Amino acid sequence: MTALKIAGLRKSFDNNEILRGIDMTVSEGQVVGLIGSSGAGKSTLLRCIDFLEKPDAGAFSLGDHTIVDVAAATKADISYFRRETAMVFQSFNLYKLKTALENVTLALTESRKIATKEAQEIATEFLERVGLSDKRDSFPDKLSGGQQQRVALARAAVLKPQVMLLDEPTSALDPENVGEVLDVIRSLADQGQSMIIASHEMGFLRQVADHVVFMDHGVVAEEGSAEQIFLHPQHERTQQFLSRARV
Repeated sequence: MTALKIAGLRKSFDNNEILRGIDMTVSEGQVVGLIGSSGAGKSTLLRCIDFLEKPDAGAFSLGDHTIVDVAAATKADISYFRRETAMVFQSFNLYKLKTALENVTLALTESRKIATKEAQEIATEFLERVGLSDKRDSFPDKLSGGQQQRVALARAAVLKPQVMLLDEPTSALDPENVGEVLDVIRSLADQGQSMIIASHEMGFLRQVADHVVFMDHGVVAEEGSAEQIFLHPQHERTQQFLSRARV
Protein backbone atom coordinates (compact mmCIF):
# COMPACT_ATOMS: atom_id res chain seq x y z
CA MET A 1 0.00 0.00 0.00
CA THR A 2 1.23 3.51 -0.82
CA ALA A 3 2.16 5.74 2.11
CA LEU A 4 3.21 8.84 0.13
CA LYS A 5 2.86 9.83 -3.50
CA ILE A 6 4.34 12.96 -5.06
CA ALA A 7 3.48 14.10 -8.59
CA GLY A 8 4.94 17.00 -10.56
CA LEU A 9 6.50 18.79 -7.58
CA ARG A 10 8.11 22.12 -8.45
CA LYS A 11 9.86 24.70 -6.30
CA SER A 12 11.81 27.84 -7.20
CA PHE A 13 13.78 30.40 -5.20
CA ASP A 14 14.27 33.81 -6.84
CA ASN A 15 13.59 32.46 -10.35
CA ASN A 16 16.01 29.59 -9.76
CA GLU A 17 14.03 26.37 -10.20
CA ILE A 18 15.31 23.87 -7.63
CA LEU A 19 12.72 21.11 -8.13
CA ARG A 20 11.65 20.59 -11.74
CA GLY A 21 8.78 18.14 -11.68
CA ILE A 22 9.52 15.46 -9.08
CA ASP A 23 7.51 12.23 -9.10
CA MET A 24 8.05 9.80 -6.22
CA THR A 25 6.20 7.03 -4.42
CA VAL A 26 6.92 5.60 -0.97
CA SER A 27 5.17 2.38 0.01
CA GLU A 28 4.21 1.53 3.58
CA GLY A 29 7.25 0.23 5.45
CA GLN A 30 9.60 1.22 2.62
CA VAL A 31 12.92 3.00 3.07
CA VAL A 32 13.77 5.30 0.17
CA GLY A 33 17.34 6.52 -0.10
CA LEU A 34 17.76 9.94 -1.69
CA ILE A 35 21.17 10.55 -3.24
CA GLY A 36 22.76 13.18 -5.44
CA SER A 37 25.29 16.00 -5.40
CA SER A 38 24.90 19.01 -3.13
CA GLY A 39 22.39 21.35 -4.74
CA ALA A 40 20.47 18.55 -6.45
CA GLY A 41 17.35 19.46 -4.46
CA LYS A 42 17.24 16.69 -1.86
CA SER A 43 16.74 18.92 1.19
CA THR A 44 14.27 21.13 -0.63
CA LEU A 45 12.23 18.07 -1.56
CA LEU A 46 12.02 16.93 2.06
CA ARG A 47 11.17 20.41 3.30
CA CYS A 48 8.39 20.72 0.71
CA ILE A 49 6.84 17.43 1.82
CA ASP A 50 6.66 18.78 5.38
CA PHE A 51 5.61 22.24 4.10
CA LEU A 52 8.61 23.88 5.73
CA GLU A 53 8.93 25.30 2.22
CA LYS A 54 5.79 26.08 0.25
CA PRO A 55 5.77 24.14 -3.04
CA ASP A 56 4.98 26.01 -6.25
CA ALA A 57 3.15 23.19 -8.03
CA GLY A 58 2.37 19.50 -7.81
CA ALA A 59 0.15 17.05 -5.98
CA PHE A 60 0.64 15.06 -2.76
CA SER A 61 -1.12 12.02 -1.37
CA LEU A 62 -0.38 10.80 2.14
CA GLY A 63 -2.46 7.93 3.42
CA ASP A 64 -6.04 8.76 2.48
CA HIS A 65 -5.41 12.52 2.24
CA THR A 66 -4.78 14.06 -1.20
CA ILE A 67 -3.79 17.61 -2.09
CA VAL A 68 -4.52 18.12 -5.78
CA ASP A 69 -2.64 21.45 -5.94
CA VAL A 70 0.03 21.85 -3.27
CA ALA A 71 0.43 25.55 -4.08
CA ALA A 72 -3.13 26.03 -2.83
CA ALA A 73 -2.81 23.79 0.25
CA THR A 74 -5.09 24.84 3.10
CA LYS A 75 -4.08 25.17 6.75
CA ALA A 76 -5.84 21.86 7.37
CA ASP A 77 -3.81 20.22 4.57
CA ILE A 78 -0.54 21.55 5.95
CA SER A 79 -1.46 20.58 9.51
CA TYR A 80 -2.23 17.02 8.38
CA PHE A 81 1.09 16.62 6.53
CA ARG A 82 3.10 18.05 9.42
CA ARG A 83 1.29 15.76 11.84
CA GLU A 84 1.73 12.63 9.71
CA THR A 85 5.36 13.21 8.70
CA ALA A 86 8.31 13.88 10.99
CA MET A 87 11.51 15.63 10.00
CA VAL A 88 14.96 14.84 11.39
CA PHE A 89 17.40 17.64 10.58
CA GLN A 90 21.15 17.79 10.11
CA SER A 91 21.52 20.12 13.10
CA PHE A 92 19.30 18.21 15.60
CA ASN A 93 17.03 21.23 16.37
CA LEU A 94 16.52 20.25 20.01
CA TYR A 95 15.20 22.72 22.57
CA LYS A 96 18.36 23.74 24.42
CA LEU A 97 16.61 24.51 27.70
CA LYS A 98 14.77 21.19 27.84
CA THR A 99 16.11 17.79 28.81
CA ALA A 100 16.19 14.83 26.45
CA LEU A 101 13.00 13.51 28.07
CA GLU A 102 11.29 16.89 27.82
CA ASN A 103 12.22 17.24 24.15
CA VAL A 104 10.59 13.91 23.29
CA THR A 105 7.64 14.43 25.63
CA LEU A 106 6.86 17.81 24.11
CA ALA A 107 6.40 16.24 20.68
CA LEU A 108 3.60 14.09 22.11
CA THR A 109 1.88 16.74 24.21
CA GLU A 110 1.96 19.35 21.44
CA SER A 111 1.37 17.28 18.30
CA ARG A 112 -0.70 14.39 19.68
CA LYS A 113 -2.30 16.21 22.65
CA ILE A 114 -1.37 13.37 24.99
CA ALA A 115 -1.47 14.07 28.72
CA THR A 116 1.96 14.86 30.19
CA LYS A 117 2.25 11.81 32.46
CA GLU A 118 1.38 9.36 29.68
CA ALA A 119 3.61 11.26 27.24
CA GLN A 120 6.54 10.99 29.66
CA GLU A 121 6.06 7.22 29.92
CA ILE A 122 6.00 6.83 26.13
CA ALA A 123 8.98 9.18 25.71
CA THR A 124 10.96 7.18 28.27
CA GLU A 125 10.30 4.00 26.29
CA PHE A 126 11.56 5.59 23.07
CA LEU A 127 14.69 6.97 24.74
CA GLU A 128 15.38 3.41 25.88
CA ARG A 129 14.97 2.22 22.29
CA VAL A 130 17.68 4.62 21.12
CA GLY A 131 19.96 3.69 24.02
CA LEU A 132 19.63 6.90 26.01
CA SER A 133 17.60 5.98 29.08
CA ASP A 134 20.54 7.11 31.24
CA LYS A 135 20.54 10.53 29.55
CA ARG A 136 16.85 11.32 29.98
CA ASP A 137 17.55 14.23 32.36
CA SER A 138 20.49 15.65 30.38
CA PHE A 139 20.28 18.90 28.47
CA PRO A 140 21.46 18.99 24.84
CA ASP A 141 24.72 20.79 25.66
CA LYS A 142 25.69 17.85 27.87
CA LEU A 143 25.15 15.35 25.06
CA SER A 144 27.47 14.41 22.21
CA GLY A 145 26.36 15.11 18.65
CA GLY A 146 25.46 11.47 18.18
CA GLN A 147 23.40 11.45 21.37
CA GLN A 148 21.59 14.63 20.35
CA GLN A 149 20.72 13.12 16.99
CA ARG A 150 19.43 9.98 18.69
CA VAL A 151 17.16 12.16 20.83
CA ALA A 152 15.96 13.84 17.62
CA LEU A 153 15.26 10.41 16.10
CA ALA A 154 13.33 9.37 19.21
CA ARG A 155 11.35 12.62 19.06
CA ALA A 156 10.37 11.90 15.46
CA ALA A 157 9.71 8.18 15.88
CA VAL A 158 7.57 8.62 19.00
CA LEU A 159 4.94 10.32 16.85
CA LYS A 160 4.61 7.15 14.76
CA PRO A 161 4.38 9.20 11.56
CA GLN A 162 3.32 7.69 8.26
CA VAL A 163 6.67 8.78 6.82
CA MET A 164 9.85 9.99 8.51
CA LEU A 165 11.98 12.48 6.59
CA LEU A 166 15.71 12.38 7.37
CA ASP A 167 17.84 15.18 5.95
CA GLU A 168 21.52 14.18 6.04
CA PRO A 169 21.15 12.88 9.61
CA THR A 170 24.86 12.16 10.08
CA SER A 171 26.47 15.09 8.23
CA ALA A 172 27.00 17.19 11.38
CA LEU A 173 28.51 14.34 13.39
CA ASP A 174 32.06 13.38 14.19
CA PRO A 175 32.97 10.10 12.49
CA GLU A 176 32.98 8.23 15.81
CA ASN A 177 29.30 9.16 16.39
CA VAL A 178 27.98 8.21 12.95
CA GLY A 179 27.68 4.48 13.63
CA GLU A 180 25.43 4.83 16.69
CA VAL A 181 22.98 7.02 14.74
CA LEU A 182 22.95 4.69 11.74
CA ASP A 183 22.20 1.78 14.08
CA VAL A 184 19.09 3.58 15.35
CA ILE A 185 17.93 4.34 11.81
CA ARG A 186 18.48 0.70 10.83
CA SER A 187 16.43 -0.40 13.84
CA LEU A 188 13.55 1.90 12.85
CA ALA A 189 13.68 0.49 9.32
CA ASP A 190 13.58 -3.06 10.68
CA GLN A 191 10.45 -2.10 12.65
CA GLY A 192 8.69 -1.12 9.41
CA GLN A 193 8.90 2.67 9.68
CA SER A 194 8.51 4.28 6.24
CA MET A 195 11.37 6.72 5.62
CA ILE A 196 12.96 8.96 3.04
CA ILE A 197 16.63 9.39 3.88
CA ALA A 198 18.76 11.99 2.11
CA SER A 199 22.32 10.94 2.84
CA HIS A 200 25.88 10.78 1.59
CA GLU A 201 26.39 7.52 3.52
CA MET A 202 26.28 5.37 0.39
CA GLY A 203 27.35 2.16 2.10
CA PHE A 204 24.62 2.53 4.70
CA LEU A 205 21.91 3.28 2.13
CA ARG A 206 23.01 0.28 0.13
CA GLN A 207 22.29 -1.87 3.21
CA VAL A 208 19.09 -0.27 4.52
CA ALA A 209 17.24 1.26 1.55
CA ASP A 210 14.62 -0.71 -0.35
CA HIS A 211 14.56 1.86 -3.15
CA VAL A 212 17.08 4.53 -4.17
CA VAL A 213 16.37 7.77 -6.01
CA PHE A 214 19.22 9.65 -7.68
CA MET A 215 18.46 13.36 -8.07
CA ASP A 216 20.34 15.62 -10.46
CA HIS A 217 19.62 19.33 -10.94
CA GLY A 218 16.12 19.10 -9.53
CA VAL A 219 14.87 16.02 -11.37
CA VAL A 220 14.82 12.29 -10.69
CA ALA A 221 17.53 11.11 -13.07
CA GLU A 222 17.32 7.44 -12.10
CA GLU A 223 15.66 5.24 -9.50
CA GLY A 224 15.49 1.57 -8.66
CA SER A 225 16.44 -0.99 -6.06
CA ALA A 226 19.58 -0.35 -4.02
CA GLU A 227 21.31 -3.21 -5.84
CA GLN A 228 20.42 -1.81 -9.25
CA ILE A 229 21.45 1.77 -8.51
CA PHE A 230 24.67 1.01 -6.66
CA LEU A 231 25.84 -1.96 -8.71
CA HIS A 232 24.28 -1.43 -12.15
CA PRO A 233 23.45 2.27 -12.67
CA GLN A 234 22.13 3.00 -16.15
CA HIS A 235 22.23 6.79 -16.36
CA GLU A 236 25.58 8.42 -17.16
CA ARG A 237 25.17 11.01 -14.39
CA THR A 238 24.42 8.30 -11.84
CA GLN A 239 27.56 6.46 -12.92
CA GLN A 240 29.64 9.64 -12.62
CA PHE A 241 28.24 10.45 -9.17
CA LEU A 242 28.78 6.98 -7.78
CA SER A 243 32.28 6.74 -9.22
CA ARG A 244 33.23 9.63 -6.95
CA ALA A 245 31.21 8.47 -3.93
CA ARG A 246 32.24 5.94 -1.34
CA VAL A 247 29.85 3.00 -1.75
